[in-house]
Amino acid sequence: PVAIKVLHPHINESVGADLDVLRSIAAFFESFPKLKPLGPVAIVDDFRLRMVEQLDLRNEASHLRRFIKNFENDSDVEFPYPIDEYVHEKVLVESFLTDARPILEYTGCDEETKRRLADIGLKAVMKMLLLDNLVHGDLHPGNVMVTKKKYAAAPEAKAQAASSWLHWLGLGGG
Repeated sequence: PVAIKVLHPHINESVGADLDVLRSIAAFFESFPKLKPLGPVAIVDDFRLRMVEQLDLRNEASHLRRFIKNFENDSDVEFPYPIDEYVHEKVLVESFLTDARPILEYTGCDEETKRRLADIGLKAVMKMLLLDNLVHGDLHPGNVMVTKKKYAAAPEAKAQAASSWLHWLGLGGG
């Protein structure tokens, strides 16, 4: 199974128009002497650069590859992988896990599972922030999925069966 992300045909024009309005508002605020040192126009210009990067799904595929590499030794965290022959500026095809469930479905689970998921998530975010210098740009519950790990029959399998994988989706610009 795969997931397919396709940009809306006129998204570039729409985002551009919104950013032009935002820049006009920033220029108005910058006309006030007390606000000028804050650089509202420069902030909006930087925001524009980040937003334009988001409009090329090849960037998202590149970030997915980096996240996969950064977490290759972490058995608790997984990212979808891009299907390279179907990655284009306006289309991204990536792997899809059919057995993954949204993390919000775990709000009513036992405290041990909640702690385990929180621990995995916090360690992953801290690794992104402090070690990798590449942070998932769209962390909300819809982009964090959970699957139960599958283990071969072994004495420790019972203890390990309670742990889960976190799957991070919808990277945006990273």
